[in-house]
Amino acid sequence: MNSYISRFTMLGALVLILPLLLLSTPLQAEPSKGTSRLPSVAVTSLHQWLTNRMLSWMPPGRSYIPDAKETPKEGKTRYEKIADAMISVVYDPSEHPIFIGKYGRARTLALIASISWFESGYRKDVDLGVGAFGRGDHGRSWCMMQIMLGVPNAKIGGTRSRVFLTQNSFKVVQPNDPEWASAYSGEDLVQDRQKCFRTGLHLLRNSFKACGNLPVEDRLGVYGSGRCRAGWKPGRYRVRKAQRWLASGKPPLTDSEA
Repeated sequence: MNSYISRFTMLGALVLILPLLLLSTPLQAEPSKGTSRLPSVAVTSLHQWLTNRMLSWMPPGRSYIPDAKETPKEGKTRYEKIADAMISVVYDPSEHPIFIGKYGRARTLALIASISWFESGYRKDVDLGVGAFGRGDHGRSWCMMQIMLGVPNAKIGGTRSRVFLTQNSFKVVQPNDPEWASAYSGEDLVQDRQKCFRTGLHLLRNSFKACGNLPVEDRLGVYGSGRCRAGWKPGRYRVRKAQRWLASGKPPLTDSEA
């Protein structure tokens, strides 16, 4: 598991194996958290659809971790901001969704919501990157998508490894690389949720493309470990959680409507 990207640090509980449904063929201190306002139709339908699912998957206000404590009302407000950022990224016309079809972006949204649930439980400390348990992999993995960029380096004012997003992919850069100054550090990912989810989306596209010859539930291998491994259970749990959500009812908007 030699990779700069997420290692699936928070393994979910065992899930029942269900048929593959609705996911189609893939395409090639709370700081400022990236919560740009969406069109009203998205706010009132997609936003409610996503926020309600997050609340049902992980009701807020129940954590005993000191830096994750919040009231249910505070947690709901924070979830709404998370949903804003997630939708803003997935429905950004400049970003390609992972799946095609009239609900391609909604399917992509469901997958990101599932992965961030497994990786963080939407916990406040992980969301904000604070406290002893706010980062995974011994302090190396950042934000709700648990992007592995290493521990903070005081001499350079952030993580030494940073992620530079290209049009459809990404590259991990170091201080001597020309893109380093404009790349995202781990701190950037917890200071702006859109950067967290945008980076996660680019990493997911890369993994689905690299593992494109495998069944859809096995295409998260590169995202999780740096290589494709058929039948890798943690990836399957994440895909199937999204599938079960989509199987419970179609998304409120098609891509063209949104």
